[in-house]
Amino acid sequence: MILLLQILSLWFAHDIHLTKAQVDVNVAEKSVQVSMHIFLDDLEKCIQQETGFTETMHLGTEKEVPEGDSLLAVYLSKHFIVTANEEPLSLSFVGKENSQDLLAVWCYFEFPLSDIPTKDLTLTNNVLMELYDDQQNIITLQGPNKKRDYLLFQPDESTASFSY
Repeated sequence: MILLLQILSLWFAHDIHLTKAQVDVNVAEKSVQVSMHIFLDDLEKCIQQETGFTETMHLGTEKEVPEGDSLLAVYLSKHFIVTANEEPLSLSFVGKENSQDLLAVWCYFEFPLSDIPTKDLTLTNNVLMELYDDQQNIITLQGPNKKRDYLLFQPDESTASFSY
């Protein structure tokens, strides 16, 4: 019975197209730090479509292709953009790890902030939106002094601003 429930949960588990992310503005470390949860099958499909890479990537496994992290970083830098004071910031890929169910991956990356005081951030998050019309990306954003905001990104609204 438990095996049947596990199989059914896998079959139904991915009808909703959603990523979630935690974004922290860390003034002490002068960076915008991101933890993002993305379903592996969709992520690999998007990377392959965008780059023309034809091999199965096996992200997060011992079979992962050598260029896995670099392909992932390039994809994220094109689809998750942070702008501070109207200047785009450079994405620095930190790493990744599989989720407990092995269906998704947690990606960790950051955007170093310059010495210029930053008070306004603009986030563009269109991760996987080229794949699904109903894709939604949710961000929990925490600024200095624990100011918290929740942002929802959809294909027709993939950019939002945040001030702290």
